[in-house]
Amino acid sequence: MLDSDFHLQSRTLGDLKGKKFGFTDYQSASGYVYPRSFLLSEGIVPENYFSQIFMLKKHSKILAALVNRSIDAGATYDVNYTTGTEEYGDVFHVVAETLPIPFDAFAAGPHVPDEVIRSLRSALLKLSKDSPAFSRMNELGTTYRGFTVRDDDFYDVVREAYGSK
Repeated sequence: MLDSDFHLQSRTLGDLKGKKFGFTDYQSASGYVYPRSFLLSEGIVPENYFSQIFMLKKHSKILAALVNRSIDAGATYDVNYTTGTEEYGDVFHVVAETLPIPFDAFAAGPHVPDEVIRSLRSALLKLSKDSPAFSRMNELGTTYRGFTVRDDDFYDVVREAYGSK
């Protein structure tokens, strides 16, 4: 969660009580689900804590709204924060951070044969970081370092954030 240094100078979540807050979209893990879950874990019910809540749809709009002083603080992800700092300068302050969000998982439904799952898993694990597939994924905005196999409980943090655990 961020605020704009030239605007509010928030240093703690307590400084945000009664202020205007921006989320992105109800379906966004980094722009709504995780930040809201984090706030609730801190005893903060956003609808009661902030004077106004705005759903701004895009992460870039969170930063623009901070710079334009339309909101006092907002939720976004780290790459957007970095990009925003490059665009607007060092004018933002990180007030709080959520746990890391697992992303870009490959999953197969129960109807997919085991041999297909093994074959896909093997192909993904063998991908070289120099492969065209990695180059294309990196062009989409994330730095891929490779694939690993995770147990289902690795995603418990996601279930908790979405309130289903």
